[in-house]
Amino acid sequence: MIHRIIFFTFLLIVSAQFAYSSAVIQAKKQQARQQQLRQLEIQKQIQQQQQAQQNRLPNDIPQITEPVVEDVVDLRSIWKELEFSSEVWKMMIDNEPKLITVENYIKLYAKKGIIIRNSPQHYVDMIDEMAFNNAGMLKNPFYEVMRFVAIIEYDFDNGGDRDAMARKVLGDKVYYSNRQRLGLE
Repeated sequence: MIHRIIFFTFLLIVSAQFAYSSAVIQAKKQQARQQQLRQLEIQKQIQQQQQAQQNRLPNDIPQITEPVVEDVVDLRSIWKELEFSSEVWKMMIDNEPKLITVENYIKLYAKKGIIIRNSPQHYVDMIDEMAFNNAGMLKNPFYEVMRFVAIIEYDFDNGGDRDAMARKVLGDKVYYSNRQRLGLE
């Protein structure tokens, strides 16, 4: 009789562990699917913006690469605000000012001897997605946001141990999840 109780208790525990493991696996799969859908949506939006830009200008008219004076003033005022808080990031609707901003921060870090190799577009997409999921990150100055995303991408090359930097800013639990995200585990 006691053996049956022990056996059924064991079965109950194993079943509960299996159910929990299955739920965790399903949750991770669901999270991965959601992330893929978000990335596809971002790619779709980028393609739509590019298509809209192409539709606005005939092919025989050269595109203006230098922003007009009003845009420079507005962008510079945004950059001034970014020194204290990145919350103005979500006000930049067009992709171009974001690209210029990230590119300038990559150059600023380069002047300090820190190499960031990924493209500005990579970081614009990443910051947009992270800000969508956690708007609180934009309360930080942009140089910290840029530093953070470059560190978790293992792309903040200041000569130090990039793995140790990622672990320090993320903490152990998120650090291991990040390594899995990057395919390092």
